[in-house]
Amino acid sequence: MNRMRNEDGKRKLRVLALIWSMGDGGAQQVLLNHLRAFSGDDAIDFHAAVFCGPQENRYCEEIRRNGYPVDFLGNPRSRLSVPFLRWPLNRLAARRAWERYLRDFQPDAVHVHISGLLADVLVPVCRAGIPLRFDSLHSSPYRYRGRELRAIQRAFQRERFVGLCLNERQAAQAAEYYGMRRFEILHNGIDMAAIRSRLLPRAEARRSLGLPEEACVLAGVGRLDPVKNYPFMLAVFREVRRRREDALLVIAGDGPERERLRELARELGLEQAVRFLGNRRDVVPVYCAADHFLMTSDSEASPLALLEAQCCGAHCVVSEGVPEESVISDGVYRFVSGEMRPERWAEAVLGSEVNTRPRFTAEDYDIRTAAAQLRRCYLKHWEEYQRRRELAE
Repeated sequence: MNRMRNEDGKRKLRVLALIWSMGDGGAQQVLLNHLRAFSGDDAIDFHAAVFCGPQENRYCEEIRRNGYPVDFLGNPRSRLSVPFLRWPLNRLAARRAWERYLRDFQPDAVHVHISGLLADVLVPVCRAGIPLRFDSLHSSPYRYRGRELRAIQRAFQRERFVGLCLNERQAAQAAEYYGMRRFEILHNGIDMAAIRSRLLPRAEARRSLGLPEEACVLAGVGRLDPVKNYPFMLAVFREVRRRREDALLVIAGDGPERERLRELARELGLEQAVRFLGNRRDVVPVYCAADHFLMTSDSEASPLALLEAQCCGAHCVVSEGVPEESVISDGVYRFVSGEMRPERWAEAVLGSEVNTRPRFTAEDYDIRTAAAQLRRCYLKHWEEYQRRRELAE
């Protein structure tokens, strides 16, 4: 396979990112940021492989529009229709598809997004003999069990994978739970300049969403998933409504909890005050329209929504599941253990309380800074690999 070279004739490092699908999620947003950042890079030849097929969403639309180097494997499955045999044979079909692709593509490095995918790609990566191996930890290490956990532990303990962690707490958890010893701490980046260019006055943002100009607006943004603990957000909102009858809650995002949350809102008598916006191409108007941004998650690794909300100047009230490293402004109240009571949250929301000091700045999380960190990481490990190979020869 021909390798791309830069203007000086030096061969570029060929990096292949692996992900299950390009659905609407944080890991997918990070991967899309990498595709943007490495487009035309003089040292990194960056590609992505997606196991499922393309979807009708903003991520895949941008990939098509800009011609990013992404291959969709199309979710290959076993042709066998016997139910109790189909699942293990589907796994086998997936491994074979990944191995064929990796052997044909011949990357110098693989970068796995979402650690659970290692259950399918670990063996193919090892058999294909990929020299450099990275895995981004996009969520709490403790979420994995069984087959997925065993594959992740093997990757870090025996198969030379380097963990790309989002903060010190996550790195410590992965060291304890996975036996991970080789890791780098890299921030997820967001395009601060693009967000700032789309900021709206509050009145205009509310008009765009059909919200009353004088209401007290709370907002939640993110996938409707159990780990986000949206039922608690609804309980908090009920307490806010008892104090402010004009309060409204808008939730942008979609996911498996959607119908359950709609039903819960009805049971709590909040049906008319909660607006489920679904997936949106642009969530900046949601942040700009909000008086308060809520994040009630049981755990978060590096929540992009919180970074975006702070960039838009929102007052944020978040759970202890959110790492301190994600605080980049003076407008955040972060609850600690024992304070997960709806009444206390309502007080912090309406009182506009803050209790944190930022450990990092918005620039530390800018996509350009994050991309430069990842670039240095790739090249550092590639140089180390080449030195080891030279010594072995």
